[in-house]
Amino acid sequence: MYSLSSILKPTAISALAIAIIGIDLASHDHQAQAISFRIGYNGASGLVDAGSSVVRGQSFQVQVTGSFSDPGGGVSGTLNSIKFLYNNATAATASASRVLIYSTIPSLTDLNAGIGFIAASSGAKTIVAGNTDTDFSGVNANARSVRFDFASSPILNAGTTYYALFESGQSIQGTGPTDRYAGGDSYVANPSFASQPGYDRAFVVNVQAVPFEFEATGGVLVVGGLFALHRLRKLKRS
Repeated sequence: MYSLSSILKPTAISALAIAIIGIDLASHDHQAQAISFRIGYNGASGLVDAGSSVVRGQSFQVQVTGSFSDPGGGVSGTLNSIKFLYNNATAATASASRVLIYSTIPSLTDLNAGIGFIAASSGAKTIVAGNTDTDFSGVNANARSVRFDFASSPILNAGTTYYALFESGQSIQGTGPTDRYAGGDSYVANPSFASQPGYDRAFVVNVQAVPFEFEATGGVLVVGGLFALHRLRKLKRS
């Protein structure tokens, strides 16, 4: 019976130890990258658009954090939830049952029919008073925050524009004509379906960052481990 130390030369033992450390560091790096972050416009610079019932949603980009400075902006991720700020309790109660995510702007016909999307919220909506939701600021007591949760979603890539849209008109508050969120614009159907350059809805997207598969340091260390294992097999055969 041979011990591991008697079979392996010191260099191989060192390489194997480094490999184990490398794998552990890579695992910790995965955990460090598994963070959630917020993007969007939270109303801090004012809400002047009352949000008539023609609002259909908002476009956004994952790397444009807007009102937020959470770590993770610019990293691809999956959706946890989206919030919109509705005019009042009546509008929030009557809000759509789901919000749809598109990777390209749909036709109004497809949007009304709810087809062609890449993800859709599911489950019950969460409605709270807008001035008690810490994700929003500068809102009055009548406003209502409505959260739409996602059980699953594809990876949203940094640098790509996505569209959070509704199958019917919504009364969602916003701002304009001064652009407050650089990552997208408000969309309305009044009656034609179009963006509103310079206008944004009060919205917050919560994204779960996707961990990197390999960090450079972890990759180098694991290569060292593979070398050590190769040496071990050759020594066992000799």
